[in-house]
Amino acid sequence: MIEEKFFILGALMGDGCLTSRPSIGDFTIEFDQKCGEWLEMLSEKFRESFGKTSDVRRTSKGFFRLRIHSKQIFKELEEMKKKLPEIVLTSDDLCKTKFLQGIFDAEGSVHKTRFRITFSNKRDMIIKTCQTLLQKFDISTGKVWISKGDVKILPIFGRDRLEKFQRSIGFTHPEKKSKLELILT
Repeated sequence: MIEEKFFILGALMGDGCLTSRPSIGDFTIEFDQKCGEWLEMLSEKFRESFGKTSDVRRTSKGFFRLRIHSKQIFKELEEMKKKLPEIVLTSDDLCKTKFLQGIFDAEGSVHKTRFRITFSNKRDMIIKTCQTLLQKFDISTGKVWISKGDVKILPIFGRDRLEKFQRSIGFTHPEKKSKLELILT
C-alpha cells in the first residue's frame, strides 16, 4: 500500500521523528500526539504498509506516543524524506492526497468559529510543497505568515475552500475531522 506510506511520510513531517543510534542497532520512528485514537489509526497504517505495529502509550506528560523500532522501516522512511519534495510532487494524486492528509492531521488546525484551516511548520520547503500540492487540487491558500519561534503558518480561508479541502483531502484525525464537519454544517 504505497499510498499509506505517503500518509506516514506526511505525518512524520509533522508529529514524528526518526532517531538512530547505529552503534547499538537502535532505529526508531516515533510520533507524539494529544489524540491516542489518531495514533492507533497510524499504527494500523504501519501494519498495512510494513507489517509492523506497536502499542500506543501515554507519556508522563499526558501525550500519547507511538514508537516503532525497525531498521528497515527507518531506512525506507529516511530515504523518502531525503527525496522530498520531488517524491511527493511526482507521485499520483492518491499519494499526494495521503501525504496532505498525514501532514494536515499532524500539524493542521481548524478554527472553531471562522472558516479557516491553518498548517504550521518551520521548514520553508514543507510549506511550499503543501502550497503546491493544494494548488494541484485547486485549493488556493492565503499568504504565509510567521508566528513565534519562526513557525510559518499556511492558511486556507473561506467556506468554499474548506469544502473543497474536505472533499479533496479531508482529515482522518478524529478531532480535526469533527471540527471541520461542525463548522461546515
